[in-house]
Amino acid sequence: MFAKESKRVRHFVGRCERGEDVHAALQSLAIQHGIQAGWVRGLGAFESVELREYDQAAQVYRPGVRFQAPLEVLSLTGNIASRDDQPFVHLHVTLSRETDNGIQLLGGHLERGRVFALEFYVEAFDDVALVRERDAATGLHLFVEATRGAAAGPRSAAPAAPVSDPIVERARERGRAPLSVEAERPRTAPEPSRALEPARAAAPARAAEPARAPEPVRVAPPTSASGVTWAMAASASEEAQLARPSSARVARPARVEADVKAPAHRPPPIEDPLATDAHSILFDEPIPEVGEYLDHRQFGICKIESMEDDGGVMLRMPDKRKKLIKLDVLQVLEPRIEGNKIIYPVRPRGPRKA
Repeated sequence: MFAKESKRVRHFVGRCERGEDVHAALQSLAIQHGIQAGWVRGLGAFESVELREYDQAAQVYRPGVRFQAPLEVLSLTGNIASRDDQPFVHLHVTLSRETDNGIQLLGGHLERGRVFALEFYVEAFDDVALVRERDAATGLHLFVEATRGAAAGPRSAAPAAPVSDPIVERARERGRAPLSVEAERPRTAPEPSRALEPARAAAPARAAEPARAPEPVRVAPPTSASGVTWAMAASASEEAQLARPSSARVARPARVEADVKAPAHRPPPIEDPLATDAHSILFDEPIPEVGEYLDHRQFGICKIESMEDDGGVMLRMPDKRKKLIKLDVLQVLEPRIEGNKIIYPVRPRGPRKA
């Protein structure tokens, strides 16, 4: 018995074009990707095939039988190995076809097949090289033991594509490519030159990102009774912020880039001589932004498409229609999070107390 374990496997999925010879197509795949050992499965249909049977007593293949008719592939399986220093594709097939007497099943060694439509799956074993040599007991060319390091690959075969390694992937995530896989693997005892290197048990800390410049605070809509529009209040707030020293400015908290974004809240009221009473009453409400959502009693949960200078907000309603509303007459409440949406309930703004 001969067996070889493979621990490094690549996977290929694809299809052959109509009119292609299936053996030539798979051999081309093996040459292009340096496959010296692989397993093949497929399904589809052939326009014509030639099947052969092996005579075990005479140890020769009998003459092939050709079928020139539409044939459904019930099962196609085989392998890729090396024979005479070239990729060798060996396939067996089970087929069905319609006859006057009903469905007929055919099967055997596939000598050649012209594709009508064929999809395939190939597993490539990168640490094993399968070589076929004639076996005296059977007369067939069977696998003999060969490792990829010991066996010469096909002369025209391209080098095998590099195989993904978790050590390499972790190094790439840290922003650098290792010189070799072995150089990145944990060692049982550190080398003298690495005595001061931090232990790899803990993931290395990412470099701190440069601090972002603070953004001006945006202001929520005021009451229409005050005569101050939502856009006017926002503009005045920005001017007040810019007039302050940089150390005293209040920046909107940075967004958390995660599956769920943290809602942005308005900072507490700021005692500012530049702010009027009409402005200061607005600082106790959160500020919705473009891309977030308003929960409107009449229109439902609507996405904010754009915000106008005059305080208008363009909404996209659940039925995809767009609606322009004024936030001046609405009170914006604290948001809630649903999935990856930040939703601000709004309600009509009542008259303010004197």
